[in-house]
Amino acid sequence: MQELSGKRQRRTLIVVLGVNAAAIVALTAGVVMNLTSRPARGPDPYPGSYPVAPAVQAATPVVWTPAGPAAGPLRPYPGKATKSSGWVVDRAAGLAYARLSAPWRPMTGVGSHTAGIEDTVQKPAFQWLAGAYSAPLDSLLAARATGPQHLRAAAELDAGQWAKGLLVSLTPLAGEPLKVSGHAAWLAGFRAHGGSVDRTLVIVAVDTGRRVPGIFEVSVAKPAAKLLPDVTALLKSLRVIR
Repeated sequence: MQELSGKRQRRTLIVVLGVNAAAIVALTAGVVMNLTSRPARGPDPYPGSYPVAPAVQAATPVVWTPAGPAAGPLRPYPGKATKSSGWVVDRAAGLAYARLSAPWRPMTGVGSHTAGIEDTVQKPAFQWLAGAYSAPLDSLLAARATGPQHLRAAAELDAGQWAKGLLVSLTPLAGEPLKVSGHAAWLAGFRAHGGSVDRTLVIVAVDTGRRVPGIFEVSVAKPAAKLLPDVTALLKSLRVIR
């Protein structure tokens, strides 16, 4: 009987210890939960001692500023221009200009321009001799071309992008305000040096009344200098369309 009674006492002690252990675990968990989930009350005892991540701001485009005074009017290129055979109508840019006959031909391929004519040589090696292209001003450039000189900015920024694409440097040749079909415009002329061949580049940015200016580019490589009178003819033919 005493042995049986001793066994019962041991069982009772084990059960009691088990219950007490469970209670201790539960109590400890409750304390931890209270410590981690209890909202902070009162003033922060350590103000300004926590690292704060700086707010991420959108990149602000660098606004164009003139590098110097305008270079002045573009002198007309003397000589007989290529005969015109109609019009190039670029509704995306809001511009139209003469479609010149051979050696000029319609623009081939798809690029950043929306219309144009060009003169290229394919034999013995491909060479681009001249081009007259149009397009709306690139949206990234338009973000920088702001303020009262936005048309000059548009023309010169477009020229810079043109030069960057061909890995050439530009020397200012002309810079003057124009009127195209009664709309404000700016002409920027350059000599492009470097690359495979030197070129003459003329760009006109036109306020067509649209969200961004229309851009007209004419370039002639030095080996095709006989086409320079076409630059004058193309500039005279430039029109704004609806």
